[in-house]
Amino acid sequence: VHWQHLAPVQAPRLAADEVHLWLIELDAPAAGLHVLDGLLDASERERATRFVHASDAGRYRVAHGQLRRLLAAYVGVDPASLDFTTGHAGKPMLQVGGIASALHFNLSHSGAYGLVGVSRSAPIGVDIECVRPIAEMQQIADSNFAVAERTALRSLPEELREDAFFACWTLKEAYVKGLGLGLSMPLQAFEVGMDAAGPARLISVKGNPRAAHEWTLWSGQPCPGVRAAAAVHAMSAQFHNFALR
Repeated sequence: VHWQHLAPVQAPRLAADEVHLWLIELDAPAAGLHVLDGLLDASERERATRFVHASDAGRYRVAHGQLRRLLAAYVGVDPASLDFTTGHAGKPMLQVGGIASALHFNLSHSGAYGLVGVSRSAPIGVDIECVRPIAEMQQIADSNFAVAERTALRSLPEELREDAFFACWTLKEAYVKGLGLGLSMPLQAFEVGMDAAGPARLISVKGNPRAAHEWTLWSGQPCPGVRAAAAVHAMSAQFHNFALR
């Protein structure tokens, strides 16, 4: 997948049937970090102080500063003027001038990379994960994956299981985040396609394939060693991929 590099002084046009995905590199130079710090509000700065490691705090500040840059470019306001509220399950929502914005967004970050999804017309969830060895991978799958997903994972050759696990995991996390229901939707309650090389798809929700048709999923590798996914509550959507300078 090609990721087009842009600096979002002015955001690209976002049509109602489109989703924009932005890959963000979180290890910013010190000068860039100072600029992004100036965009954060008091609660974001306070949250950054809770991290034990300075590198994690810096990545958090970059992720949230760049998120503000992106959203401000789409709604046409100053990044520092954005306000955020949360839904009943804690999902962040955008406010502009005290009024809820129609723009839907979601942020995820892992290691040195972040992912932001933006939609103008439908709720969206995204997830990004650094692919890495996990000794208890099958046990995690047995506790969190649907029966068909667990079976599919076991059937794969050993060398393919790790990538397939993260492809499945990110799709499931993106869907749950898109729902905005927090932990009230068990990961075992729905099934996604396990073919890491095939098109991303939601197969069924609580055994109902019709409910799955209401969502469009995307899965990919934005850079080596990284898996990402997005889920938008729309029967069809065009995904466009960008990388933030």
